[in-house]
Amino acid sequence: MSQRNFSKALARRVEAARRLLASAVIAATIALATCAAIAQTLAGATTQTKAKTSAKPKTPTASPANPESVVATVGSRSIGRAEFESRYAKRSEQYRTHSGSDLAAELVPIARRQALEGLIQAELLRLEAQRRGLLPTEQEAEDELKRDPFFFTNGDFNQARFDAAKNTRPQQFAYAVQQIRVELGGRRLQQQLEREFAPPEAELRAEAEQELTRASVSLLALQRGDFAIGYPEPREADVLDQYRARRAEFMRPDRARLTIAFIDTPVLPDSERSDPAKARAWTSRPASP
Repeated sequence: MSQRNFSKALARRVEAARRLLASAVIAATIALATCAAIAQTLAGATTQTKAKTSAKPKTPTASPANPESVVATVGSRSIGRAEFESRYAKRSEQYRTHSGSDLAAELVPIARRQALEGLIQAELLRLEAQRRGLLPTEQEAEDELKRDPFFFTNGDFNQARFDAAKNTRPQQFAYAVQQIRVELGGRRLQQQLEREFAPPEAELRAEAEQELTRASVSLLALQRGDFAIGYPEPREADVLDQYRARRAEFMRPDRARLTIAFIDTPVLPDSERSDPAKARAWTSRPASP
């Protein structure tokens, strides 16, 4: 392995180890956020249950999936079906790009569940970021919104378009800013956890370097005298020319396999099978013409 390839492999190992260890910490944080979200959800569910006690139960009927429906509720936040289907479609496309084939049918439910769990974890991080007071300011959220391609014309930021969106639709603009604040807060929390609990760079690098400097070798020992070296190695074109010139020598003639089964008739009666003498006489009798 060249020094350049070794350095790249080492960097990949270190980054993978860092993310693996940090994900354990993030999972613990998500577990705490889950408890808070469940408590909040149960509190809201209790109120809703009291209001619906007098309502008559409805018979469930099968209906097609509504793109606007909610597939999961995390505390005060919801995950819509459109968002979920978009996330799953991206995951499927990534798998198709790397493997060159579609996901097997038996793996589709697992992949869909993983996509939903990823969205739920992201929402839990955002809720925990809100609880910890890690949300950015509205100005920081607006600066992030300004990076959206919608506000660019020919590669340049269009201030007039941004101001028009802000002033003509203030409610929608404020909602977008708030969503960006929550999104950025979740990212901040994840980055903070990775910085706080990731192991030292030198430790990860030393461990990865030790693994990469080990190699397994399979040796097949051959005698040099078994190989003639008095002629130059032929080119591929020479090999093809020799094959075409002597193709008949390499052709295998058509063959057929014939199986013949000889059946003794008449069949030995069942009453005589238990008699060894009669069984031997029947076996040794001359073949019928």
